[in-house]
Amino acid sequence: MKEINVRVVFISLWVVAAALLLVMFSQSAGEGGSPKVHSISVLMRAPGERFMKGMEQAALDFNADLHILSGYAKNDGATQLEYLQREINFTDAVVLNPENIVEMDSYLSGLRQSPPVVTVIQPIAAVKRHVGADDEALGKALGAWAAAEGEKSCLILCPVDWKPIHMKRRDALEATLKESGVESSIRYCENTQGSVSAAISSDRKRLILAIDDALLVNMCEQSDEDCILYGIGYSSGARQYLESGRLRGLAVYSEYDAGYLSLRAAVNAAEKKPFQEEALGIYKADAGNMYSEPIINILFPIG
Repeated sequence: MKEINVRVVFISLWVVAAALLLVMFSQSAGEGGSPKVHSISVLMRAPGERFMKGMEQAALDFNADLHILSGYAKNDGATQLEYLQREINFTDAVVLNPENIVEMDSYLSGLRQSPPVVTVIQPIAAVKRHVGADDEALGKALGAWAAAEGEKSCLILCPVDWKPIHMKRRDALEATLKESGVESSIRYCENTQGSVSAAISSDRKRLILAIDDALLVNMCEQSDEDCILYGIGYSSGARQYLESGRLRGLAVYSEYDAGYLSLRAAVNAAEKKPFQEEALGIYKADAGNMYSEPIINILFPIG
């Protein structure tokens, strides 16, 4: 009888040990297995090449499957909202550059539960996870560089379809110029040759500043040769003008980093991890440094 009890205890110990080993093996296999592929929807009209390079690199680094939805017209907030309402139910997280700020903010703030949404470039109050440049700092930087030219007045070109980011840039730019004793006038224009030409002709100034990268090329082509030109942002069409010195300087930030960090933030949101806020540095790009680090990496990122 005693021998049977010993055998029972021995077998029981083996069963317990085997069960523990099985649990440990399962945990080890789970930790070392393939990570989850997160489906990330990007609602952004015409994302730039540098921005997309950053997103695509982050998708590789953080194992994400990108779904880009950009097939809607400029300022078509209704279509973008329809996309968002659909995507929220079929994706792990959304990266959003809102077209209609008021409408999008009202919709998201009215939801009972906050969905995993990250705004990029243009923030809205209802979304706490945001990646973008400090637009006030961009305006201040542009104002300081332009004021150093010694002109007493200047013309500021703003897009007709402005957003709050443009207002922040404009207000900071005006304030900085005023502190330096430079008077400024503002003209709103479409991104067309005729509209930009009319804006420049209506208030002739030697110093001209554009607060949106979409206006850079037309500003260069429609202004007089002796004009001093500055701007915010960068576009591929402006390369020749920056290289030749026609564009005296640009206040820029890394769009590659904006794409990378917004995608990383979306993956973290899907995994319910805390948001890692990182400031995007602001730099002056000109003919002398555009092919030197770090500016070359900002204007022409490899990714």
